[in-house]
Amino acid sequence: MVDMGALQVTSSNVHGQLVQLLKQHLQSKGVKIVDSAAQADYLLSVSAERNSRRAIATTSDISVAEYEIRQQVNVTLQTADATPLVSSVTVFAERTYTFDRQSLEGSSEEEALLRSEMRVDLVQQIMRRVAVTIGRAANGRAANGRATNGRATVDPIGLAADQVAQ
Repeated sequence: MVDMGALQVTSSNVHGQLVQLLKQHLQSKGVKIVDSAAQADYLLSVSAERNSRRAIATTSDISVAEYEIRQQVNVTLQTADATPLVSSVTVFAERTYTFDRQSLEGSSEEEALLRSEMRVDLVQQIMRRVAVTIGRAANGRAANGRATNGRATVDPIGLAADQVAQ
């Protein structure tokens, strides 16, 4: 397994649930999270977090029957010397749910639960992208004779087969 070194995670919403969950899961996979770019081998930026909801179905009396909710963020990854590994890409998750106007509290709880699941989905997507990208960078260094341990893998934090736990 490739040593990923240290990773700085930055965000405009540094205390937001998504970034906190991302840091927690990265650390659980053995990634060292640092606070300053000077300490980091890689810089991961999570920006432009957006949440939306739109009606996608109506009832016969023209009230909303179903909503689609979407969460998305932009992600960039670069080396400590500012070499881009992942230019800004948008990562997103979508869900739909039936809106029950007879049970507004139940519909609100369902939306909150789905948004929580979507955050986990976004974290999984980001972690897979980081793992593959840094693994490829490590493989490139290994191919050029610069690997420190003589072997490199495309999955530096063990995400190929397992899933991020909630």
